[in-house]
Amino acid sequence: MGFATSPAEAQVFGPVTLENLISNFAIGRQIGCVIYACLTIMVWDMLLTLPMEVELLWKSRMSVLKVIFLFNRYVSALVIIVSVLFMSRLINGLTDNM
Repeated sequence: MGFATSPAEAQVFGPVTLENLISNFAIGRQIGCVIYACLTIMVWDMLLTLPMEVELLWKSRMSVLKVIFLFNRYVSALVIIVSVLFMSRLINGLTDNM
């Protein structure tokens, strides 16, 4: 699969129109809102369960399950935070003040 060699091949995804651009921008905003909601719920859950986590996990010996749990808990939060920063920069970069 290479570059389009004819105008017909270039139109596979439809013509670039103002309506398509507005629709795609709206979808991007909706995705950003979902990511913000995920981050909010994750932080809320982390704050609610932190006392139990400190009592049960941080005071216990290191084990494979403990490492897997902590990796899953904090790396997933980091991925969502990076996504939020990327989406906010992308959305803020789409202004007239370029």
